[in-house]
Amino acid sequence: MSYKTVGSRIKQGCMQTPGIKDLAYVLHGKYWMNTRKLKNIMLYVTNRCNSRCKHCLIWAKRPFEDLSVEAMKHIIESDSVHKATTFGLEGGEFFEHPEYEEILRLFKGRDYTLLTNGIRADLVIEMAKKHKIKKINMSLDGTKETYKYMRGVDTYENVIRIALELKSQSEIFLTYTFSPWNSLSDYEHVKKFCEDNNFGFGYNIYQNMPFMDTTQKSTKLPEQILPTQTNSEYLIRYNDWMGGRVKLPCYSIQTNVVVHPNGNVPLCQNRGDILGNVYKQSFDDIWQSAKTKQLQKASKNCNGCWSSYHRLFDIKFVRSLEKVMPKKAIEKFIGPYSFGSPNGQTEEKVLNEVQV
Repeated sequence: MSYKTVGSRIKQGCMQTPGIKDLAYVLHGKYWMNTRKLKNIMLYVTNRCNSRCKHCLIWAKRPFEDLSVEAMKHIIESDSVHKATTFGLEGGEFFEHPEYEEILRLFKGRDYTLLTNGIRADLVIEMAKKHKIKKINMSLDGTKETYKYMRGVDTYENVIRIALELKSQSEIFLTYTFSPWNSLSDYEHVKKFCEDNNFGFGYNIYQNMPFMDTTQKSTKLPEQILPTQTNSEYLIRYNDWMGGRVKLPCYSIQTNVVVHPNGNVPLCQNRGDILGNVYKQSFDDIWQSAKTKQLQKASKNCNGCWSSYHRLFDIKFVRSLEKVMPKKAIEKFIGPYSFGSPNGQTEEKVLNEVQV
C-alpha cells in the first residue's frame, strides 16, 4: 500500500486502531518527504501591521514589503505543490496587504487558513462572508487587560465579536502565545473561552525569530503547565528543550516552508539561511535544488527552535514511530534522540493540537 493510499484510508476512517493510525501517520509523513511535495506553505504576504505587539516588532519594519499576487499564483501552480497542500495566509496583518481581496480570489477552492489580528473587524467579517473563508485563526493572549498590554491596541472585543459572529460559517481557531507578558491565568481564560464556544484552541511559545525582529529573550513556561492540565508534549517538553535535555530531528523543514513578503524562502521560520527568492528563481527550482536538499540534510539535527510550526510535526512523527518500532530500531534510522525527563510523559496522548 502506498504512502498516499494509507493517508487516504486513514482520513476515510478505515484504519482506526492506534498502531495502524501511527503507522499511517509515519507513512504519510514519508510520502511528503520522499516526493518533495509540500505539506504546508506559510505565506507572509506583507510586513505591514496595524498592531503594536510587544512580542513581535514586525509593525516597525520599513520599508513596507508586499508579496505580489503574481508571485503567489506562481507558487500555488508549482509542481512542488500537491492538491492536498495546505496554506497559511498571514502578515504582518493580512488585511493590510493592498490587494487582500485579489489574494482571497486566488485561493478560492484551496485549503487555507486566514490568520488575522482582527483589528479591522467589520472588514474581516465582510470578507469572510463574501469569500466563504472556511478557516480563520486569530490571536488571543489573555484577558482584555492583558491583550491590550501585549498588543498595544484595545481590540480584544473585536476578536471576540468576529469569533462569535462567524462561528456558524467558519472554523474558528484562537491561538494563545505563552510569553513573558502574560500568565497562567491568561492561558486558562482563553482555553475556557474556546471550550465554552467549541472553538479550536492552539498555542505557541514566544521565540526569538529574526523575521519578527524580536528582542526579548525566551523564558521558561510556568511550572503549572503539567500533564494534569494538558496532554500537549509541545508544552510539556519546552522547559526540558530549553535546558538541552530534548533533542529531536527536524523533519518538518522537508514538509513545511515559509515565504517572506520580499520573496525570500528561508530554510525555516527561525534561521537566517535563505534557500532562494521567488522573484529571482522559480519556486520549483528553489525547493527541488541540490542546495536546498543539502541544507535540509545538514540541518536535520539542528534542534535550535521550539516553533510550533515545525516541532509539532517532529514530535508527532517520532512518537508515532515509537508506536510501531522499538527505540533502538528507530535510532538506526534517525540517529539518537531524547524527549527529556520522564516527568509528565504523555506517550498515550500524542498531540491533538491546532496546526495550520
